[in-house]
Amino acid sequence: MTAPEHQPGPEIELTADTTARELFIYHLKRLREERKVSQNTVANAIYVSASLVGAIEVGTRTPSPAVARGLDKFFELGCFFTWLQPRVVEEVGLPADFPVFIEVEGEATIISVYENTVVMGLLQVEDYARAVLERATPPDKLDDVVATRLQRQEILDGENPPQVVFVVDEYALHRRYGDRETRIAQYEHLLKLMQRPNIAIYVVPDRGEVAPEVAFQLLKNSDGTVTGYYEGPRGRGRMLDEPRYVNELQALFERIRASALSAADSELYLRGLLETLKEENEEH
Repeated sequence: MTAPEHQPGPEIELTADTTARELFIYHLKRLREERKVSQNTVANAIYVSASLVGAIEVGTRTPSPAVARGLDKFFELGCFFTWLQPRVVEEVGLPADFPVFIEVEGEATIISVYENTVVMGLLQVEDYARAVLERATPPDKLDDVVATRLQRQEILDGENPPQVVFVVDEYALHRRYGDRETRIAQYEHLLKLMQRPNIAIYVVPDRGEVAPEVAFQLLKNSDGTVTGYYEGPRGRGRMLDEPRYVNELQALFERIRASALSAADSELYLRGLLETLKEENEEH
């Protein structure tokens, strides 16, 4: 059974003010219509879902580098979409190389994360994500950036989701992102996720070892290759694949995890935070 075609969005007329996203959509639809091929046909050719192609065409999903390369190959364009895709991403308000990180993250079988100031993006509820991102995102781009973050979470619900090991500093859980209701929803979400067999969450107490200067991830794919990623100011991170630096991050991650509470004690800690917030909520 093929996926239903998305309803077409408003027709785009090319002008001097046409955005990179509109240009991407315009040429994708134009090429499909000229060749009389469906979204399903394009999707099968570039190994993605038809719903993703449809969402890109109506502007609700941002194309990844892999999608752009696939479209160039399918339509025999050289590197037109590949060149245009980073402009679309920058327009949304994300660093140009962020989709490369998303692509590697999406292919990872094991994701190991250390965070010292915030709950990691893959585990955030929408209101919490908005509260985190609004501090460094222009208001006119906030909705798109939040949507992009939530789209990443789809990898947790696939047929073969990655193993996620999340180590979070106690301090990050006390940071006041959003109102009390937002934080209650976020803690409840974390507790639900902790029941999944592929997700482990560990809390590092005050006495534990932390790396206050950096938050980072380690992404291991099916062939054993590990890529590191650490975050910089305003969400601009850096990918690391040189073994020496990756090994340093792996050793640091293991030291921090060794000083964290056990999974069971981490769950008890989160439940305690949740109960305290709920009591405060009732008092107010």
